[in-house]
Amino acid sequence: MVGIAFTGCNSLDLEPISSIADNKYWQTEAQVDAFNVGLHSKFREKCSYSIFLFGEPRADYYFGESTFGSATQGNERMWNNSLNDVNTVVSNFGNLYEVINQANLMINKVEGMSMNESTKKYYLGEVYGIRAFLYFQLLRSYGDVVIWTDFSEGSSLDLGNLARPASSAADVMKLIVDDLQASETAFGG
Repeated sequence: MVGIAFTGCNSLDLEPISSIADNKYWQTEAQVDAFNVGLHSKFREKCSYSIFLFGEPRADYYFGESTFGSATQGNERMWNNSLNDVNTVVSNFGNLYEVINQANLMINKVEGMSMNESTKKYYLGEVYGIRAFLYFQLLRSYGDVVIWTDFSEGSSLDLGNLARPASSAADVMKLIVDDLQASETAFGG
């Protein structure tokens, strides 16, 4: 029989070396600028095609069959207006909520930072405008949608309670208008 004794180990109580850890991030304008660049990149990567699908194919520009003579992969449901809960073409709300969550994170962190006021207002003007645009895309495509203005951290999610009711289209429009006003106020004249 082998006995093993465990003793306290203080060598595991280390501070992160990386400057990206949350307690070390959101300290400088350069970090905000880097996050802003990443937000714009994520916006283009995750949302561009979905926003295209939300609008162009449903605007009577396309009809009948694929323009390129290849399979439409179900996209004909867009221009034929035959979308339903089984055949949505765009899943996961086009990944717009992923970018909205990042915008919410930036709003939360930048509003509480002490930095050059004009730079701070510039970033807030941009991010409120992005969030308004994304909610507008959700509103025009789905109508009633979930409004989420807090950022979600993986460690703070209650996995047993993720469902949220959709807000009315009127409430979504109010958020869009409020975000546009916040953007205009931040940008100033």
